[in-house]
Amino acid sequence: MASATSCSHASNAARRRTALSFSAEEGCSDFATNRAFVWTIEAARLLAGGGDAEALRLLKMAVKEIGQVQRKPTAHNPRSKQE
Repeated sequence: MASATSCSHASNAARRRTALSFSAEEGCSDFATNRAFVWTIEAARLLAGGGDAEALRLLKMAVKEIGQVQRKPTAHNPRSKQE
């Protein structure tokens, strides 16, 4: 039986492969929200396979990431809130 750590590493590796595969197939996303974009796609794939808990975790990560991007003004993020 695999340990929790090895399962976690396998899961992370699978997410990286999915992200790279999607990027190769579909093109690039907005630089500032790229991680949130990939996590959302992976969450959809997990939901299709019954991985609700992991999908919810990824969606929460994506929401947090988008919130951080919106608060951080950068040259790469014209959508950021500048006060």
